[in-house]
Amino acid sequence: MIRVTIEKLPGGDPSRSSTIARFTLSNTAEGSADTRIYLAKLLEANAGTTAEAVHTTFKTHRLPGEGVLRLCHRALSRLLGDA
Repeated sequence: MIRVTIEKLPGGDPSRSSTIARFTLSNTAEGSADTRIYLAKLLEANAGTTAEAVHTTFKTHRLPGEGVLRLCHRALSRLLGDA
């Protein structure tokens, strides 16, 4: 499982941080050797982020040669309804 947390740090001060959004990506063991399937879930979001989210639970994928950043990019795009 991969957990992604997006935080706001006013003035760069970690002691004042607050979570803007948190989502997970879990490998479902579906797919093939060419495509890995992940279940993405938006677990926590502030009001502004919730208003932007088109989907809160959905499946996405990762292709061979793609790393975690591409997987997160695809998940965020889907979360916003771009993909």
